[in-house]
Amino acid sequence: MIGVLRAELLKVRADRPSRVLVLLGLLLGLGSAVLTGLLVIQPELAAGQPVTVLTREPGAVIAILNGAIPMTRILAVVSGVMAMCREYSHKTLAQTYLSTPNRYSVIGAKAGAQLLVGLIIGLISVVIGLVVAIGFVIAAGGSLFLDQGGTWGALLLGVLSIAIWSLIGCAAGVLIRDVVITLAVVLGFCFLVDPTLAAIFAQQGWTLVQNLLPSGATAAMVQSHSPLMMLSANPFPPGLAMLVLIGWCLVPGVIGTLLTIRRDVE
Repeated sequence: MIGVLRAELLKVRADRPSRVLVLLGLLLGLGSAVLTGLLVIQPELAAGQPVTVLTREPGAVIAILNGAIPMTRILAVVSGVMAMCREYSHKTLAQTYLSTPNRYSVIGAKAGAQLLVGLIIGLISVVIGLVVAIGFVIAAGGSLFLDQGGTWGALLLGVLSIAIWSLIGCAAGVLIRDVVITLAVVLGFCFLVDPTLAAIFAQQGWTLVQNLLPSGATAAMVQSHSPLMMLSANPFPPGLAMLVLIGWCLVPGVIGTLLTIRRDVE
């Protein structure tokens, strides 16, 4: 199993599109974090008042610290999709299964590799948020609230949320296989259908179903009140929200794995 995992990590490192995705993710994450910071302080700026929200509300600072998540999770989910689907598109999966006949080991190794990749992307996301937050805090004379355990907990959960999004993409790739269709379905649902449903549920006051959506679960997990995150009026506790997000990974992953071990591979 260790050898298979090492091989999958080597594939990720040697993949040129992955390096392009990382650069794109850095730019999108930076823009997302800056936009989050501007939206957090905008009400006070619009009222012509001094920016005090960053000095008195840890939640506002946490929103900026995790402000890159709305965009870096796109990078994570695309990376997860590519990890599985590129083998189908390049028709190299048959050779992979011949070298490792146990398909459970192959799929498990791909999931393990993507978990590590997702954790790295999550750390990058936190670093981006920290750099941006320092800029806003210095400008406003606020605090990063790093002396509070809640801040560190939110940052850790932010990293874990990105890792889970990477696994969601990998699970979708196992289930659907075609890279174009998988990307269309995953990105269309997670970043078009999901936010639309979340807005409708929020307007109707249906907080339970909003919490069960990937966006609502992510926002509750990282405890973010960012306007870019679809946090419900009555969010789940972070631990329960994480379980909901894991469920969005396990359902397609389990179904896709059961189908994969039974079907022929070209």
